[in-house]
Amino acid sequence: MLQAQRATVSIRPEEAGDRLLASLGLEFNPFSIAINQDSYYETAATRRIMELIVYGAETRKGFLLLSGEVGVGKSSLLLRLLARLKARGMVSAMVVNSLLDKRELLESICADFGLKQRPGLTTSHLLIVLHTFFLHQFKKGRNCVILVDEAHHLGFEALESLRMLANLETGGVKLVQVVICGQPELREELQTPRLRQFASRISIAADLPSLTRAETGGYVEFKLAQAGSQIRPSGQALDLLWQASLGNPRTVNLLMERCLYAMVARGRDVIDERIMRAAIQDLAICRSGPSKQPGPEKKRARRTGLAGVRGLGTILTAVAALLLGWFIGQGGASSLLGERAVGRAESTLAMIANAGGKPELLEAGSTLTVDAPARIEDARRMADMVRDVGLDVCVVGRGGEGQGGFVLELGRDLTESQAQALANHYYRYFADTVYAETPAPGLSQPEPVYCPE
Repeated sequence: MLQAQRATVSIRPEEAGDRLLASLGLEFNPFSIAINQDSYYETAATRRIMELIVYGAETRKGFLLLSGEVGVGKSSLLLRLLARLKARGMVSAMVVNSLLDKRELLESICADFGLKQRPGLTTSHLLIVLHTFFLHQFKKGRNCVILVDEAHHLGFEALESLRMLANLETGGVKLVQVVICGQPELREELQTPRLRQFASRISIAADLPSLTRAETGGYVEFKLAQAGSQIRPSGQALDLLWQASLGNPRTVNLLMERCLYAMVARGRDVIDERIMRAAIQDLAICRSGPSKQPGPEKKRARRTGLAGVRGLGTILTAVAALLLGWFIGQGGASSLLGERAVGRAESTLAMIANAGGKPELLEAGSTLTVDAPARIEDARRMADMVRDVGLDVCVVGRGGEGQGGFVLELGRDLTESQAQALANHYYRYFADTVYAETPAPGLSQPEPVYCPE
């Protein structure tokens, strides 16, 4: 088993990024993809959906559905809804990890309601525990609501458990209301024959749309103002932003964050068309990721942990901005920084890319890992999501055959700068803690059990 020391502080990118953005007069990063309810941007659509779901919960409609594309702000809206329901005196529980089987799902709901139950209860016993709790709350005049985020990950049996909960009644009144939130494939799954009973119980359904062109401009201005900035994109830059993002808030955040770091590099006080084009190109390359069919040489590189660094393309340069204070967009580097800056950037990238051939750089090498779910199928699913954002990743077991659990391994034998660059890229998309692990001398590292292609 891998013996390691975990160093979390050196991997955190926030402090370096905040120092750079502070030079623009920003109090914090307004375009972080982490959810911040204090700077929530409300639109006519979000207000309408909020009122609709609150109405459905208050009038005990049973099942309610919220759907929307990746990155449109479903989780942010769900957290805002949770606060609204609690403010109205409702007893609420929220499930944020949907990679659960039916028993784990019911255990999670019990835990969030604050219910204590002995370990190892069957599904039937857990339903009885919840039924008793709901009846007790009903007698006190309280309404119970369960919110399930990322519900498109739930299996058939877990969805059936939710259906059984929503069926609980007394005197013709629903004891608990269930709000399920997921991507469009959840709606498609609910149209299949085996889930027809589930779908027939949904009384209110709403779809969260992307931002309009006007809302996209308003969103950017609102976020910048919240961070105490007078910076505003030009009209041409906003047009490009809308065309590239189609109003998807997560994409808007990723592009605007790149633009801010480009401004630091250029010493500019406006986001113009050239900066926006470079940001768009950089994000496109980042999302396309490495080739889906890597050759033998690249497959070997993945085992050393360096393929993830080499495969990042121009996004590695953007990540380096967090540490070195400059930004490069591939193909747009000279227009942003000039030839001297391009030379420094190419030199730095060459040093990182060639590190695998310099053993002296790897003497104190570390392995970059993220904790993974306990079940191998869930760990594989998580690895696939990480691979989709352009990082090479493998599932590795702790202990024989994963008996000690699993981790996602992002790279081995990494220098400090390589580990920091990989960790920063991971933090652009996920909130899990990234660990730098130093293997104990003389111990061999375990072989991967799954590496998505």
